[in-house]
Amino acid sequence: MESNEIRTYIESFIPLVKFIASILGPNSEVVLNDVTDLEHSVIHIENANITHRKIGDPASNLALRTIKAGKKENRDFIANYRGRAGNTNLRSSTYFIRYQGQIVAMICVNTDQSSLNNLTKQLELVNQAFNLPTHSLEGYDDPNQSQEPVEHFNQSNDSFLKNVIADKCQELNVSVKYLRKKDKLAIIQILYNDGYFLLKDSVAHVAAELCTSIPTVYRYLNQVKKLDN
Repeated sequence: MESNEIRTYIESFIPLVKFIASILGPNSEVVLNDVTDLEHSVIHIENANITHRKIGDPASNLALRTIKAGKKENRDFIANYRGRAGNTNLRSSTYFIRYQGQIVAMICVNTDQSSLNNLTKQLELVNQAFNLPTHSLEGYDDPNQSQEPVEHFNQSNDSFLKNVIADKCQELNVSVKYLRKKDKLAIIQILYNDGYFLLKDSVAHVAAELCTSIPTVYRYLNQVKKLDN
């Protein structure tokens, strides 16, 4: 192969290197390496501040291994392997350029993820600071409730009632009209424990929401009160 012809072919990829660098931004170095001249392999580089290399610098150890492998290297690219420049860890990828079936050049992308890694560590610290363990509400002991009690923040008393009923229906995966007596008793128990029946017209509201009569709600409520004594 004519060396000038190969060099011209390799240099034709410089616009592609610039294109990739423009897409990835300043945290990604993009390098065009001529592996036919290992002593002066770097022929173009964008964002050189990542590894501080310059045009005319020698090939990396990956380039040397690639040339050593020769035709045994039949991959088109290697993506997302670990690179290192001084004390900086990089995420690196390499695309092999062939001329008449032989690897003559490589486009290498080296991304400095230290800012992202630092941000991840900061987010972990924030998560640890705010993701505190939750505890049961002290004094809130309801043997009929299978799930841990939750404080509801409601816009009205009716919304609290509807939330309690909705929670029970969701737990049982049924609609209100299919709630059994023991399920309605459990709802009355929760409402009683939370002091809902201290509110005016509470029994009437419960009867309406449970699709039952006011006397029935009073009967359920008396059963709950007897258990509480």
